[in-house]
Amino acid sequence: ALTRIDLHANDASIQLAGVMKSKPQALYSSYSGAGAAAVVKSYANLGLTIPLIISNANVTDAFVAVIKNDMPPRLLGLALRSIVPSLVSNPRDRARIEYFDKSYQAWKHQSVDQLNHLGLMLADIAGAVFAHVDDPGNPQKVKTFLEHHPIHSVQTAHYSPENHIALKAANIAVVEYKGGHWTKADPLQ
Repeated sequence: ALTRIDLHANDASIQLAGVMKSKPQALYSSYSGAGAAAVVKSYANLGLTIPLIISNANVTDAFVAVIKNDMPPRLLGLALRSIVPSLVSNPRDRARIEYFDKSYQAWKHQSVDQLNHLGLMLADIAGAVFAHVDDPGNPQKVKTFLEHHPIHSVQTAHYSPENHIALKAANIAVVEYKGGHWTKADPLQ
């Protein structure tokens, strides 16, 4: 079942109750920010216990802090594999992730989340352009460079002349919030 809540709503109980009539094995919320928090709060108010899967926009420590009093028994999310370094098969990328995570934690005294990894990835792409394109102000030269050179970061970005989406489905994983951090999700039971 599919339902929609008003973006300004602070309750989604009616919608969730309607979805539950179909007896799903899990719920997926594509909302971010306040809408996602309303879904989680309503989920808790209804006493639901099936796994709740949130969108990648919410796989952050800030979102978990907002919903901490309404934490579902199983909170899963779609995220970059880099959030769980052991899920990244490329040793070069995994080493970069581990180095970044350790350095960031030492600098900020905060755990690393998906937003930090996305920020590093964007910085690495920009850094590669500035280091290897003789005129980074020329959009065509930047485009040509990106289409022919993978960019190594927390995930390897692969642009091509046919596809300007740098990441593929293989770069994404289902993760689960357990023990105060995101980890590989256990199978749905």
